[in-house]
Amino acid sequence: GGGGGGGGGESTLMLTALAQRVLQLLARVHEVGLVHCDIKPHHFMRFGGAGELKLVDFGGAVKDGSSLTPCHSRRYVAP
Repeated sequence: GGGGGGGGGESTLMLTALAQRVLQLLARVHEVGLVHCDIKPHHFMRFGGAGELKLVDFGGAVKDGSSLTPCHSRRYVAP
């Protein structure tokens, strides 16, 4: 931010903060022994007046280490 040109610093800070929050959410899920199995943009939602980011849709989640079958969403599969 500041005077002329660019202003990319503020958006970079926002993206960095967002990426950190996503990683915190994933780390917390793994700390409690779960694997979400369907991580995609639509499963990160904002809630409340402050727009707190949360991970949703744990319908396909499995206990860590309990499944040898790869789990994923049909639309988000590694090439």
